[in-house]
Amino acid sequence: MSTLSVFRPTTFRSIQVMRGIACLLVLAFHVALQLDTYYDISWPKLLFSQEYAGVDLFFVISGFVIAYSSQSFIGRPTFFWQFWLKRLVRIYPLYWLVLILSIVGLVLTAPDKVPTGTVPVVIEHWLAVALLIPGHEAVNAVSWSLSYELYFYALFSLLILSGQAWYVLIGVGIITLIHVMGAPAFAENSFFFSPLNLEFCSGILIWYVSTRIKQSSWLAVGSLIMAIAIIGAWQSTVTNEDHLQRAIIFGTASGLLVFAGIAFEQNGQFRSPSWLCDVGDASYILYLLHLPCLIIVNKWLIGQKLGQLSVSMLNGVTILLMIIASHYLHIHLEKPTMRRLLIRFAKPKSLRL
Repeated sequence: MSTLSVFRPTTFRSIQVMRGIACLLVLAFHVALQLDTYYDISWPKLLFSQEYAGVDLFFVISGFVIAYSSQSFIGRPTFFWQFWLKRLVRIYPLYWLVLILSIVGLVLTAPDKVPTGTVPVVIEHWLAVALLIPGHEAVNAVSWSLSYELYFYALFSLLILSGQAWYVLIGVGIITLIHVMGAPAFAENSFFFSPLNLEFCSGILIWYVSTRIKQSSWLAVGSLIMAIAIIGAWQSTVTNEDHLQRAIIFGTASGLLVFAGIAFEQNGQFRSPSWLCDVGDASYILYLLHLPCLIIVNKWLIGQKLGQLSVSMLNGVTILLMIIASHYLHIHLEKPTMRRLLIRFAKPKSLRL
């Protein structure tokens, strides 16, 4: 059966909705941390202590989306630059814009945390931050996940140079599993063989299955029930720093959710609020902006000596405003900027947005 014979959409509403859910989960996690850190309001942290799992869902989604959107490039080296152009234009311009704003905020609110030292040391530090080098000292705390995204892009791009590069991806997965089973401490501290990389691999696996086999509604329902059961039974065993447990529990549950969403959509049974799809469309800029904005707002609020109810309500208003602003910026800044840059650097005949 042809890879494209089952369904041919360029985008999936289910994927955009799950991107929105993933972003809102991360947002809830960081709001809860802010309220606990600055005002000793602990109940949100109790409710949303593990919503960092939204990142695991993001990783699975990325694996699926990159494999699906770039499947026609595999084994065609002439598309290597086009693939990387689209990825770099997607990641870096907005990241750099938010990074500049974050640095300004850092200078204004915590000048003592601005890196100092010799010129070479300072240059090396900021180059690592700007280029998202693995292990960089993050100014925007979410940037660590972008390093994993870029690493996954690099691995996948090998398939464009040669269809035989599947062996490289499989080899990385096998080495990761060996380290996880034989030396879990090494795997935890290894970027290139981190268990989190397996979440991208699960996204590729979902692409491989979903584009070749038409799933039944019952299979979709079963996947959804299994995902809920895994989260309900084992989420309390996972910690933010334990990447192995995150990959096993949240990675597996995320894979099942993505598989179920695509299967429901494939059968014409996927329904969701339109606003949640809009959040998914704007999820990248919201993901980048939310934490710097929350930090600045709460550092200002803490000086106002407000009650806990007022602080909680103002954080809620901040979240709503960030979502609205991100949607506006996605339409009027992110999309036009990407289009202009792609037109500027790519040949028109090879441009596919």
